Amino acid sequence: EDRNYYASLSYHDLSKDFSLDPGRLIRPDGYRIFSGNLERYLYSSTKWLKKVTLGYSGFLARDKTYELNEHEHSFYTSFSFPMSSWLTIGYTLGNEVFEGYRFKRNRYYISARAQPYKFIYLDFFYSDGGLPLYTSHLQGDLNRLSFSVNIQPTEKFSSAFSITRHVFHLRDTNEEIYDIGIYRNKTTYQINKYLSLRGILEYNSGSKRLLCDALMEFTYIP
Repeated sequence: EDRNYYASLSYHDLSKDFSLDPGRLIRPDGYRIFSGNLERYLYSSTKWLKKVTLGYSGFLARDKTYELNEHEHSFYTSFSFPMSSWLTIGYTLGNEVFEGYRFKRNRYYISARAQPYKFIYLDFFYSDGGLPLYTSHLQGDLNRLSFSVNIQPTEKFSSAFSITRHVFHLRDTNEEIYDIGIYRNKTTYQINKYLSLRGILEYNSGSKRLLCDALMEFTYIP
């Protein structure tokens, strides 16, 4: 039986300088966090559309060090299609507390996956919205774009190509701080159950570097 609703609610209380083996949390400030998620499912009787999801996810947090509130509320609509394909459109209202400063994190986003054929997967993500420049405590905006194609015509051969681009501007002056694109291909060929070949080619426009990596892997199976 298909369910029509989903809901979750959680509470976390992290002390200052909380350590997490084998590492540490990114921010050492103590946090008290309430988070929740609510989804409503609408099922379709058509062949081209399987389900529509209306959703909300978010959190309310209290920075114990600076006694400032932080929040994020994301509202989204997701469409599910046959062949493991989907499209999600959403908008997020939020802010972030960092070292006693409060920054806006409002943004919109679009994500999608398509499988036009059984051996091809297409993934897409785009977002645009607020993000701080942490080193200078200035408000900025980050434009993110990613796209990938994964091809696996046989069980032995697969090749994945991806493009990721981040463009960051200061909000007050519209000054561009960085524009970085990463272009990557990973190809794998399984010669037999013992031996495989893998090649990785990656170009980073920020560092102007081209990375080439080739690997032959042998796995002994007694």
